[in-house]
Amino acid sequence: MFEKATHRLVQQIDRDGVLIAVSRVNDSKSLKPLSVVMKRPGVWFWQKTKYRPTTFTLNHLLQGDPIQPVLEETEFLNYKAKHESTVAGSMDAGIVGINMQAKGHGASKLSSCFGKLRKENVNMQSLLEDSKSRKMNLDHKLIQQTWKTSKKAFTLVVERIFTTCECTIEYSGVEETSCSTILQALGIYPAEVCLKDSGSLQFDSNVSIGIPEGTVMAYSVINLDIKSDGSCELSAFSDGFESDDDILKPSLQNEDEVDSLSSLPKIQKGSPLSVLKKALSDVKASLRVLTHLPAESRSSLLQLFHQILLDHRLLPTLEDKLEDLRFILRTGETSCFSHDDGPNKLIDKFLDLLQSPRNKLSTTPTSHNGYLPSLSHKNGAHITPVSKNRVNGIDTSSVPVYMNGSSSKSTEPNGSSMKSKKHTRAVLTAMHMLVTAAEGLTRHGLTLLGSLCSSEVLIGLNDLVNLLTDASEPLPIDSLPFPLQNEDVFLKVTQLFSSSKIMLKKEKMIWMEMECSNEHLPLLLCIVIHGLAYLSEA
Repeated sequence: MFEKATHRLVQQIDRDGVLIAVSRVNDSKSLKPLSVVMKRPGVWFWQKTKYRPTTFTLNHLLQGDPIQPVLEETEFLNYKAKHESTVAGSMDAGIVGINMQAKGHGASKLSSCFGKLRKENVNMQSLLEDSKSRKMNLDHKLIQQTWKTSKKAFTLVVERIFTTCECTIEYSGVEETSCSTILQALGIYPAEVCLKDSGSLQFDSNVSIGIPEGTVMAYSVINLDIKSDGSCELSAFSDGFESDDDILKPSLQNEDEVDSLSSLPKIQKGSPLSVLKKALSDVKASLRVLTHLPAESRSSLLQLFHQILLDHRLLPTLEDKLEDLRFILRTGETSCFSHDDGPNKLIDKFLDLLQSPRNKLSTTPTSHNGYLPSLSHKNGAHITPVSKNRVNGIDTSSVPVYMNGSSSKSTEPNGSSMKSKKHTRAVLTAMHMLVTAAEGLTRHGLTLLGSLCSSEVLIGLNDLVNLLTDASEPLPIDSLPFPLQNEDVFLKVTQLFSSSKIMLKKEKMIWMEMECSNEHLPLLLCIVIHGLAYLSEA
């Protein structure tokens, strides 16, 4: 609710501008003037640039006396907004010789009352003058860690918009339907359901959250370029949202990513699914490592991922924690620009299972007392035993910590250790790809996908996508995988593909075609289907 409200605010007051909407209430305290915010391009080309606040400010990174920024505070605007949406649909369906008509309708309302908002700006001329010829402390942990991951860049908060009084965000929704099938097809899953005498279903949801005074709703940043000699350079221009064309740019990849997945294949409206064949071939090669996990682990991961799909708000948090886990694996250090949204049993259970020793996701086995044995790394770093501990939702006991050790002699890890580390990277890369692709789907699509998460249906979906990406012509009707031949299941499947701009038709033949041009949704849905199917295989 908070994220939706702040994004609405930015869209209305600064469309195509420089403001960045705050996604988490907890981030507000980290968004002070000259606070450091890490800017990261998407790992995969379909991801947009992300901004992650840190607990550090410019003065934490500078050598010498701190800079006292000149601040200019003004009244901004009085904001009150109400957004309403409706969804409706009807259809005739025949199921096992029974004809029925299904109708559904839904409406939702999001109300935001932020009261008087104020704007605080850093005087840029003064800041540029004060920072001239200043040097940065290159030994600071944040700088050291950022240089180990070239994808991140430093930015500084120079403008922020915040509340001046307690305010509220309210959501209310009413949905009714005469058939549960169409209810699910519309992406509606009731929280409270009552069955009327007429046989129709109706449910209501009303949620209100209070936002405290001084909560930052939006901000803008400037780039901070740190040179190898410690000198720094500030951009005189603010840096905000990336353009929509940003999804088409190649990603900055490292050895963990799929080299050939650098851009979206050219798609024309009406193109068959076979235009994605090359890209999906590379995707499947990367995702197939999930089949190497033990069957019991894959089954449990699938069940947990199913629950996360139904609560789609957890996907961004799971993505952040997977990125932190990959950072720990690469550097052996806990990321100091990671943030914790508080414990979540579902995500914690998912990560604990993913890091289980039986899945071989630690580069060395954990001993019976919860400690890792001491080893040497090939570059002279020393792996120090660490106690079992959870940091930012990650059980760091199954990930070795690399620390500089001058007295340790460099030894080459044995082949088994290197193979295990490569396997770990491959599994985390595959899971990160799966999670980020799911995050890119529509809410409607995630709800429908959650209703199709049985192993049989997922494998049938995977078989259907494989058949249609291999063929440039429509398929015979009898080639439809058996689990999808049920009319109720096939209805959900057609709705699922439609939510990702793919038209699936079954008449005398079966075929799919894109309903859009240069859109990434079809590829993302296929990635998620392949990944979930690999977790489903016996």
